[in-house]
Amino acid sequence: MAGPFTALDLANYILRANPYKLSPGDPAPANVELMLDEVEKDGYEGEWVFKKTPHRVVRTIRVPYCYTDQDGQTVTDYLLIGYEGGPGGN
Repeated sequence: MAGPFTALDLANYILRANPYKLSPGDPAPANVELMLDEVEKDGYEGEWVFKKTPHRVVRTIRVPYCYTDQDGQTVTDYLLIGYEGGPGGN
């Protein structure tokens, strides 16, 4: 895949990378519904460790989404986004 990329490309990538699928080869659920009216934002001062390296996170966003699982049950999960660096930082 070569750029330039769009917001839709990012959304599709995130859905395909969902670690809670039944197995790694499964596609993302086709019936995912974002619940953007319930997004939570928060200032945050802390570090997240990614690949054994600490990263300064200054703001977080928690995005709820739901989908219907293979048993017909509605499942609500969350995507947590951390913004690294911030004003004056990396």
